[in-house]
Formats: sequence, structure tokens, C-alpha cells
Amino acid sequence: MKHQHHIIPKYMGGSDSSDNLIGLSITQHAMFHYCNWRLWNKKEDEWAWKGLVKYLPKKEIISQLIAESNKRRPHSQLSKDVSSKLLKERWNDPEFKAKQVELLRKISHDARLLACTPDAIEKKKKSFQKIGHQQGEKNSMYGKMWITDGTKEGSYRIDKNQTIPDGFRKGRVLLNPPDKHCGDAAV
Repeated sequence: MKHQHHIIPKYMGGSDSSDNLIGLSITQHAMFHYCNWRLWNKKEDEWAWKGLVKYLPKKEIISQLIAESNKRRPHSQLSKDVSSKLLKERWNDPEFKAKQVELLRKISHDARLLACTPDAIEKKKKSFQKIGHQQGEKNSMYGKMWITDGTKEGSYRIDKNQTIPDGFRKGRVLLNPPDKHCGDAAV
């Protein structure tokens, strides 16, 4: 089966004229879009490639294309309400929700790893010094510590020289606690 590939993509102003089209196999067509995506980092090529190799269903690609085009225009309240309703419906799909949560975890984990490299820590220190970030006695947490009873609502900041009350421990409970990262390498 031959696919018609736009030499100059339509999203870059290419036309449907015969001198801008070339017949390719599905594999060749996917390779063109993959290479263009990696070279130029255009989402349209990424979606075309993922669709051709069946990484994304056509419905998902169309949804992403619409979402991308919607970023460039103002929205009515009705449009926002419909989008919100559709997104809520998608989040009710356990498979979709699991994929999104896993993707967010991976992105978050990768970002934390990158933030903990020696170069990143040094860059952060220099940036903080340059902008006069709260360091030492200027820091609002200087001489303080967090204590918790194990709940988010039961997390409080106290002076370090205070005794920790019964039923509390040193630390803080967050809504979504981050993975342990950077250890004592914090700035």
C-alpha cells in the first residue's frame, strides 16, 4: 500500500499538488516523519510517526492536534466547559488514568535525577547567590524545623530548640511526597 507523503508538510505551508507529494510505503512514511520529528522537534511529525507505527490510536492523535490548535486561539466559556467535561470523562477511564500517572511519575523522577547532578547543584548554588536567594539567616526556615503527627494537616513549623511534643515526629507530610533525592546535597 502506498502512502502519499507531503515533501513540504501541510503544517509548514505545503500543498496537495503532485509536485509536493511522493508515494511511500508505510515504513518509509513512518521513517520520514520520525526523522523530521527528531531533526526539527515538530509535534505534528511526532504524531504522524506515532500514528503510522500504531503507537497512538487515530482518535488520540486527532485529540492532540485539536488541543494544539486550540492553544493558539481564545476560548469561549462553553468551549472550556466542554473540554473540561471531556477531560474528566477520560480521567474516569482507569487505563488512561494509569498511563498518565505513570508518565507523570517517570517525568518527575527523571527531572529529579537531572536536578541532582553535581553540575545542576553547582548551577543552582550560583543562581541563588546571584539573586540573593534566602540563604543562612535570611532563610525563613533558619532555626526552624517541621514536625508532623503523620498527617498533612498535622504538619507544623517550630523552633529547632523546642521539644517535639508527644505524638509528633520530625518531618513533614506533603500531599504527594517526592521520592528521596539529592540527600544532603541540597543548597
